[in-house]
Amino acid sequence: MAKCPFRLANLVDVTDYGAVGDDSTDNSTPIANALAACSAGQTLFFPAGTYLCNSTVTAKDGVHMSGASPTTSWIKGRIIPASNQKWQTLKLGKQGQCFGLISSGTSHDVEAIDCRFTGGDGDTGGTGIVAIIQFYGTGVIAYNYLFQGCTIEKGAALTGIANGVYLDARGWATNYLRDIVFDTCTWEGGERNAFELTVSSTGTEANPITTPHTGIDILHCVFEPCDNMAISYCGRPSGADDQGEYEMGYGTIHDNWIKDANVNYTSGSGNHALELNGVVHVNVTDNTIEGSYVENMMDMSTGGHQPGAPLRAPLTSSYHVITGNVFDGTDSPDSTMTLKGKDYTFSGNTVKVRGTNATIQHSHDAAFSGNDWRAVNSDGSLHATMKAAWISGSNDTTFTGDTFRSKANPVVYCSTDYHSGTLVDFIPPSTYDNVSEPMYANDIQFTNCIWYRDAGEDGVTKDANSSFTNTNPTYYDN
Repeated sequence: MAKCPFRLANLVDVTDYGAVGDDSTDNSTPIANALAACSAGQTLFFPAGTYLCNSTVTAKDGVHMSGASPTTSWIKGRIIPASNQKWQTLKLGKQGQCFGLISSGTSHDVEAIDCRFTGGDGDTGGTGIVAIIQFYGTGVIAYNYLFQGCTIEKGAALTGIANGVYLDARGWATNYLRDIVFDTCTWEGGERNAFELTVSSTGTEANPITTPHTGIDILHCVFEPCDNMAISYCGRPSGADDQGEYEMGYGTIHDNWIKDANVNYTSGSGNHALELNGVVHVNVTDNTIEGSYVENMMDMSTGGHQPGAPLRAPLTSSYHVITGNVFDGTDSPDSTMTLKGKDYTFSGNTVKVRGTNATIQHSHDAAFSGNDWRAVNSDGSLHATMKAAWISGSNDTTFTGDTFRSKANPVVYCSTDYHSGTLVDFIPPSTYDNVSEPMYANDIQFTNCIWYRDAGEDGVTKDANSSFTNTNPTYYDN
């Protein structure tokens, strides 16, 4: 077996401690012994080989881990990272296991550079493992992480949930995730979501939500087709007892390519390529979302509010900046978009929907500018009956210099919407406990917008209870 080609004072070869990369020898003890012998600042090196580990590999603070390449040096087992360390040019994990923290532990200031991650599970046998990279549990704290140039494999299909990356932060003092960055990484797909950031529990009096997930960034990444959502940021609480203040988000999704999502979907199942659900202050910039199976290219939803419960924080998708993106659903027969929230900016985007109208619903004080909205057929031509956008239950929302294209009459429609069910979206405070109260599309302002319509037909109309102004429009006949 090839040894490390050079020797330095800070480099330790794992094979010197009896490790054998033959994919059959259990290397749990040799690796543990090698780590015990290393001091902070040293690097444990894995020559080319597959190092099977039947027991968990628990890294050591300050000790780096490196291999010959991410395709030839494989630590094949469950891996728990430490702090103040770098992982480089390694393949990590195995089916049924994950890289990360489950239930408890603290890890911070970690870099994974040019690594390949494999494994994941569907919580088979109650392991709690549902992803290849996973940080989850009431006692888990992780922050200051960088995954750069890494590949997250799809892995074999298993029962239950099977994500590529699963980050779950309750926001308690004993459980939070902050400043975790994925840069120039590739997701090879996912049996469920490629990337999911969520909060699975509300606060309690004993454990108020004080430090929710923030600063989770996805930059310059590629998402190959996955079976459900490509990217999900979900801060929705699961109950009414929302102790503490929580604003989850403050992240950036920039310059990513989502090639497809929901490839094993059922039409109308409501799955999304990109989901922002009950989070705030997320910048979504210069991304491309496309594919032949993608349904909801972007779903920006409110987190909901339990009627009768105190409003602890904005539960809606708020204060986002969404600019310079291409949402191209031309190849997908069910493509659409749903935007809900307050005080968000949506500018310079291209939106092509083929399945259902792009819906701007329950949006308040939102600012749209310079977008190109199109309802299209499979060949890119304008749709005969589908509107470019449908604005419902929104108010104080502006459109400046937007372009709307469709052969439908009207091209854009403003309408009333109603609430139903026990959880309601963001609405004025007086109506929190009245889920049947109507929401009108009021004070929708169009300024300097461009309308492509069939000759003599309307650019924008409304129902009897809604209102809009259309100042200085420019019309072109299709």
